[in-house]
Amino acid sequence: MEQEHGDEIDEDDDQEAVISRSQIKREALEFQQIGRQIYELPKKKRNTLPLDPLLHEAFDEADRINSSDALRRHFQHVGKLIRDLNADELKSELASLKRAAHLKGSRHDLLEQAIKGLLKEGRTASEPFLEKYPHADRQLLNQLIRNTSKAEAKREEGAKETPAMKKLKQYLIRIMKL
Repeated sequence: MEQEHGDEIDEDDDQEAVISRSQIKREALEFQQIGRQIYELPKKKRNTLPLDPLLHEAFDEADRINSSDALRRHFQHVGKLIRDLNADELKSELASLKRAAHLKGSRHDLLEQAIKGLLKEGRTASEPFLEKYPHADRQLLNQLIRNTSKAEAKREEGAKETPAMKKLKQYLIRIMKL
């Protein structure tokens, strides 16, 4: 009886060690997706990642491929290369790049909200802003708000950003340290 019980335990250990075909395919697809995410990054950001020279060559090759089927097959190859590297390190690097991009987007939103509030309310909105950022120059801020309001009123719909708006944005970025 003890041997039968012992045999069952060995079978369970063998089943845990065996990876299913479905699991292998899921992992291969995940590595391909990581490769695509890295490929879709701008080259400057891609070059900051700790990539193997073979991966750099594979991404350069992907730039030259025109056929969608050939590109799909090529990313299967890229997935194999990533599998051989430390994929967890690449995942963490990609996640940190995404977090940085998200923070940049939230800073942009904060800047846009400040500009809308200052332009909508004028001087009354500049008082709370100056309390929050006491190192800001009151006179310069009010002058920039006034000039931007005038320029935005004259600007046509769909026209590019006015120089006054650019100056206001630059000043707010410097004051808000974004």
